Amino acid sequence: LGNHPGASGVIEVEAHRPMREFASEFWQLPELERDIVFRQQVIAFWKEHPAEAAGLYMKKLVYLWTWWPGVGVNYRPSWTWGYLVLWSMSLPMILIGWRLARRDESAVAPGLFLGLWCFFSLLYALFAVNLRLRFESEALLLPYALVTAKCIVDKVKGRYRRGLR
Repeated sequence: LGNHPGASGVIEVEAHRPMREFASEFWQLPELERDIVFRQQVIAFWKEHPAEAAGLYMKKLVYLWTWWPGVGVNYRPSWTWGYLVLWSMSLPMILIGWRLARRDESAVAPGLFLGLWCFFSLLYALFAVNLRLRFESEALLLPYALVTAKCIVDKVKGRYRRGLR
């Protein structure tokens, strides 16, 4: 969690260790001033350890859309597993729908939602990896899943109608 030397890219109790090193006076500061201190530390980390910072960023980007160690640690296990099952079922439909939308000549900007999804993913990976950060971006991918669902329904209807003749 965070952008500092030793960060693993995942949410874990040990990730809070560097925060404990701040003096108690720091925790008395207003939140805005603490944010300024943290921002300065992040900028210093990126300047002083660019390779480690870039590696951490790439790791967090991958973790944002995959299963990482301790995934869902902040949520009930049943919720986390239910979500992961739903995502596993949705992902193939999203990928197929995106491909179908690209082939459809009448589709307007078939890559628009995917482009926005990429933008938000790149932005979120700068900050933290958490399941809740995926929710806004996942809504951008749902139209592709709907394209797949419509295609399936159309094919089933076509077979059903041919069977009635």
